[in-house]
Formats: sequence, C-alpha cells, structure tokens
Amino acid sequence: MVAVVGLGALQVLTADHPTPGGLGVGSGLGLLIVMAFGVVSATSDVQFGTLRTTRLANPNRGLGYLCKVVSVGLIGSGIGAVSGAIMLAIGGAGTDLDVSDAAVLRATIGLCPVYFAAAALSCAVGLVIGRTGLGVAAVIIWVQAIEPLAPALPGIGDAVRAWLPFMNSVMFTNPAQFGDPPRQPLPALGYFYGFCVTVVSLIGLWMRRRDL
Repeated sequence: MVAVVGLGALQVLTADHPTPGGLGVGSGLGLLIVMAFGVVSATSDVQFGTLRTTRLANPNRGLGYLCKVVSVGLIGSGIGAVSGAIMLAIGGAGTDLDVSDAAVLRATIGLCPVYFAAAALSCAVGLVIGRTGLGVAAVIIWVQAIEPLAPALPGIGDAVRAWLPFMNSVMFTNPAQFGDPPRQPLPALGYFYGFCVTVVSLIGLWMRRRDL
C-alpha cells in the first residue's frame, strides 16, 4: 500500500496537470507485490507441509483449494481497496482531479478487482510450482518481461497485445496509456477475469488429483 499510494501521491501532487494515470502510477509495482505475496502464501504451504495438514483436516481437496485461492484473493483485494481509497482522497483533496470521473475511479478503486484476480491467480501458480524463488520469478518475468516485449514482435505485436491478460488489466485501470486501446475498460476487465478464472479452474482440477 505504501508503494502504490506513495508513488501515486508523488506523481499527482508534483505535476502541473495531474491525470488519472499519474494517480495510479504505483499500481504496477503494487501488482507485483500482491502477486509475489500470492505465490509465497501458496509455496510456503507446500514447502512446510501445512497443505498436508489441511487435507488431513478436510480431505475435500477442491474445497481446500477454493478457500485458499479466494482468501488470498480477498487479501489482495483489500490491499487494492485501501490503496485506491487513499489515492482517491489524495486526488480529491490535493489536486483538481474530479474524483467522480470514471477514469479516476478505475485508476484507484479499480485496483480492488484487479488485485483480487491477480492474487488468486498467483496463488494457484504457486501451488503448481511449489518453490518460492521459482514461483516469484515466473510471475515477475511474465508481467515485467514477456508481456511488455510481446507487443514489440514485428507484424503481430498489435494483435498479440489484445490477448495479453495483464495488458488488459491496464486497459481497465489506465486505458490512456495505450492511446487507442484494443478493448474498452470493462470488456478488458472481463477478459482479464476470464483468463484468471480459466487458469485457476484448470489448476484446481489438477490439484484435486495431485498427491502431496
């Protein structure tokens, strides 16, 4: 929350003409922190054997997996909600931004649904990988290397960008970053959620048959 709020406040309070995108400038760093948290919350269960204890207490693997993923997602959502609310208050009190504007709300309170899905997804990925270092590296490489580089592919970059999940999350929170985004904000959020739900569901089916 300090990373998200601090960077956003610094950007808009020092700018001559603050923008909603500037208010949410720290959201990318916050996303990485939330996803790293999601991975660690899962890999620690695997490495220290507490996942086995959970299954001894309740052998319903699907229910245990669902509770784990949703609880981690709710924590991520809480981080996004508190961060967004503080940034919204800063934008309303310290700048001339219209806090009722849809773009401002997406850049601030919009972090709540985005962080929920990102935390749940990273938790599921962590359960598959099972190692903290490798899991954190995987999510960081995907968000910070693969997705930013894929649109630069000659000939197919623009088409690929429309189908990258975390690019779509940015199309929701800060569409102005793309100039002419391939999707409108709400459809972009829907695609991001569709991707996350699909991956989490497939991992859930695998986890139900996995022996630990």
